[in-house]
Amino acid sequence: PFAKLSDEIILHIFKWLPKTILVKCSQVCKRWRNLSYDETLWRRFDLGRKFIKPGVLGTLLSRG
Repeated sequence: PFAKLSDEIILHIFKWLPKTILVKCSQVCKRWRNLSYDETLWRRFDLGRKFIKPGVLGTLLSRG
């Protein structure tokens, strides 16, 4: 189960997810929220012609 994985392993998995899915992962539990907010996951974000659902952009911008 995911609960037994180290934070480093989960971060490595999160690194490969699309940002829209990463935002959804942040809503699963407190641990995933904290991990999904890790600055290493948000150094680059390309919106390039993609539709973003209402609320997602606000969540992204609130992370600074």
